[in-house]
Amino acid sequence: MRMRLFNTGYTFQEKLSIFLLKVINRIILRLNKNGLLANYISEINQLKKSGFQCERSKQNVLQISKNELNYVLRPYTSDYRVFNQVYIDEEYKPLLEIIKQLNFNKPLKIIDAGSNIGLFSHWISQNVEIDRVVSIEADTENFHFQKIYYSAKYKTILKLALWGYSNKKLTLGSSFRGGEHWAKSIVQGDKEKGNEVNSITLNDIYKQYFENEEIDILKIDVEGAEANIFAETNSYDVILKKTKILALEIHDEFKCRENIYNLLTNNGFTILDIGETTFAYKK
Repeated sequence: MRMRLFNTGYTFQEKLSIFLLKVINRIILRLNKNGLLANYISEINQLKKSGFQCERSKQNVLQISKNELNYVLRPYTSDYRVFNQVYIDEEYKPLLEIIKQLNFNKPLKIIDAGSNIGLFSHWISQNVEIDRVVSIEADTENFHFQKIYYSAKYKTILKLALWGYSNKKLTLGSSFRGGEHWAKSIVQGDKEKGNEVNSITLNDIYKQYFENEEIDILKIDVEGAEANIFAETNSYDVILKKTKILALEIHDEFKCRENIYNLLTNNGFTILDIGETTFAYKK
């Protein structure tokens, strides 16, 4: 039957068009089955309602722009939700008010742990002057995308996992909150199949990139690894003595919120919970 179909007077170009159309239809059916296409269309519409121009490029990335500022996202991933959190919901905007209260008058030094594709450091650089950013991301795809589209002269991007101990072989798992690009979690040993990644501590980062300096902003969004980081005393010196402002997402599945709050308040930090982020700073 297939031979008869392709020997009924169709030109080669027509046969190719029919074949490609079938392939495209199969892809669309698969995307629709997973709900990805509907989500993607909804995300595009939301961006347009927020005043962004959207265009799919030849490199199969989504280019969006507004007020002469340009951004790049990956279709059919959680990138839109990260972008929405940072740019539309303005999750980190309270940082600007805290910076104003603390009367910062110099370029900022920042650690961005769990940086995903780099949107936080991109956003903060559009609002304040930056001295340097050390960006830490454990996921291979996120890391490479950030290197290509969100690198900057002031930024060092490390493919490592922030942890309580140095040079540990960890596994990047995908069971936490669906395991999408913004929800890859670190597990010890071989409990879960995933990508192997080496660990780094806050002390390691401080000694290599900020020796004898203060960290103006320490942003941590590491999908539960904060429980391990705050449980190990070797992180305390950097967090409690070297950091001016902390922006932290605490994942309550790991039951570490009370421990973190107690540690910070007992060491003179003021805590603000806004949205999904806990902001802590010393006046």
